[in-house]
Amino acid sequence: MELITAPHYKNRLVVQHYGKMTMQSAMNTKAPTVGKLSRDQGQDHLIESLGRVFVATSMYFDKPLNTPEAEIVAVEILNDYEMSNLKLEDIVVVIKEIKESEIYGRLTANKIIKHGAIGSGV
Repeated sequence: MELITAPHYKNRLVVQHYGKMTMQSAMNTKAPTVGKLSRDQGQDHLIESLGRVFVATSMYFDKPLNTPEAEIVAVEILNDYEMSNLKLEDIVVVIKEIKESEIYGRLTANKIIKHGAIGSGV
């Protein structure tokens, strides 16, 4: 979690840390869910941090998300019961799958939420 917190965020370090993350390794982590992180660290802090990850990921697409768009994705994840039970590592894997898929064009909140819902079993 420290890698994505606002004062310390560096795209390069996040990519290096999570670069080899797979669905299996994400499932095996003992990390807390984003719902728990939100309760422990504050929802605003987690929304800002997740938003940074989504903005960075969107750089791989035609038009990057702006901060308000990215933070809306984070809010939707935290406000959906099933998706709030995802771990940060699960979200990273979902983002990697979107990035590596053949989805062309713009990364949108809908694409992230749809993929996240599939990953959470919704």
